[in-house]
Order: sequence, then C-alpha cells, then structure tokens
Amino acid sequence: MSFNCTDKDTLIAYVYGECDEALRAEVESHLRALHGRLATVEPWAAAPLEAVLRGLAGELGVGAGKLIHPTRLAVTGRGASPGLFEVLELLGRDRTLARIARLLDRLAGH
Repeated sequence: MSFNCTDKDTLIAYVYGECDEALRAEVESHLRALHGRLATVEPWAAAPLEAVLRGLAGELGVGAGKLIHPTRLAVTGRGASPGLFEVLELLGRDRTLARIARLLDRLAGH
C-alpha cells in the first residue's frame, strides 16, 4: 500500500515508516529545527509561537503546513485539532517539547 505522506490525514505513516526514507528524513530535519527554535520562544504564547514556526518555514523554503501538520501530530496524536498555536500555548513549553522529542525519537528509530 502506498501513502501520500504530504496529506495531513496520513501523517501517522511518518511514525510507522510507511513513507519514502528521504521524505521521513526531511520531516525529521524540519521537526528538529523547530524543536530547537521552540525551546527559546518567549513569551510562550500563541502569537510568538506562530511567528517562530512561520519564520522557520520561510528559512527552510517550505510552506508552513510542512511544519504545522507534523507538529500537530506530535503534540496531539491526531491529524486535526483546534488551532495548533493555541494548543501549544495550553500544553506549555515542557510538554510540547517532550511530545515533539518523542516523535523525533520514533522517526530516528527507522
């Protein structure tokens, strides 16, 4: 079975390694960069979190969705949720970073 891993509804395939290795490596690289940036965000609030994510997407030359969708999967376990930046704010820095790190560990394990 083949998955279109750019579709937010099939993001779970990243976790289980059902995507092309190069695509999984790209997602892992983007999430690692985002994890590092999020660790320094002050204040931990929706607007600065969104600015950091969108700024990183611009630096990487990708649409914000390439970071938003895997981040949503990491922090909620789902392909859809309430507004991501509000979810991140409510979860708090430690819980958000721990959940992203957990997905990164799974991605690196393949």
